[in-house]
Amino acid sequence: MGGLDPVRMTFPAPQLVYPMRLSVAALDPQHVVVYTLSEHRQQRTDADRSRQFTQVQFAGTVAGQVRDPVLRELAGNHGSYLTKTQVDVYQTSQISSDFTFGNAANDDAYRQVVVVYDNVAIPIVVILFVGFLVVVLATAVVLFVVLRRRGLGQRRRNFTM
Repeated sequence: MGGLDPVRMTFPAPQLVYPMRLSVAALDPQHVVVYTLSEHRQQRTDADRSRQFTQVQFAGTVAGQVRDPVLRELAGNHGSYLTKTQVDVYQTSQISSDFTFGNAANDDAYRQVVVVYDNVAIPIVVILFVGFLVVVLATAVVLFVVLRRRGLGQRRRNFTM
């Protein structure tokens, strides 16, 4: 299984439409990311929107930031307000309409922020093992020094006799 390459479709419609109705036959959950360019922020307006998990991941103007010539042309013709919407459909049998989009109540910008916390703590087992090794090595050094001194002292006594 793999992802699909982005698809570009054009057809006359009174509003922005993402054809989703045929996915009713899908056996697996559907995860869709839709990018819309318009004069204003977009939101879903179809009948299924309340039964599916929909999350805006980006909303804001991209005017002046677009380098791709095709995207620049689209933004010039249709508006430069980009809305990225992720939709997760877990019960495909309940899909009853295509996704439709209309202007949101406001043009508030939104950027999803992902914070990753890396736990850099050292596990207690490692600390205990290192501590055990230090104690064993220290004991071995002390025993070596003590036994060596006793051995030298014994030789000196034997030598002076």
